[in-house]
Amino acid sequence: MRRRKRHENPPSGGDSHISVIYHVGMSINTSERTELVSFNPATGEAGDTVPVTAAQDMPAIVERARTAQVAWSKLSIQERAEIMKPIGARLAEEAERIGEILTREMGKPLAEGVGEVGYAASSWTEDIDEIIAAVAPQALEDDNRSTTLYFDPLGVCAAITPWNFPILMPHQAILPGLISGNTIILKPSEETPLRSGLLRRDQRIPSRRRAPDHSR
Repeated sequence: MRRRKRHENPPSGGDSHISVIYHVGMSINTSERTELVSFNPATGEAGDTVPVTAAQDMPAIVERARTAQVAWSKLSIQERAEIMKPIGARLAEEAERIGEILTREMGKPLAEGVGEVGYAASSWTEDIDEIIAAVAPQALEDDNRSTTLYFDPLGVCAAITPWNFPILMPHQAILPGLISGNTIILKPSEETPLRSGLLRRDQRIPSRRRAPDHSR
């Protein structure tokens, strides 16, 4: 987040600067490799596949995220939070199914896979509230001056996440970025690419466009 100071009283309308987008459609081919294959580490059996995004397509993807951020930034942080909060309940509903997929994809014991999803779901609303508090304007005063410190979004951010916690790591990167006003391009580990499809299908953001999540 960028920080800026304004030496005046804060605007009565509250936060009006912050943004959105979250794209999870990896549908662009490359001459080098067209898809990632997920293998079950216990059996070696090939499972589902995920299309690979070509490097030369990234500038266009970033531009789409930048364009989408404009509309997202016009929402207040509370409006953005209300859009995002229902995702936690959706994760909780699907914890067992998603946990089973994590087990097949990267070998995590089933109880731990389900537990990882459940933990992300159970802390979802609380995390959002903590993010809102962290980026709220701060009043700084001394005997001579009253200053308000604002936290502005950076714009388009990239989240590059590892394989070992394929739900929690994106959760901890994407949620703060979106709530605080940025758009996110997610690049998950090649070892756990199926999770990106789960984000697209299960974390439905109501009435908003999603910005890109691309594996390579």
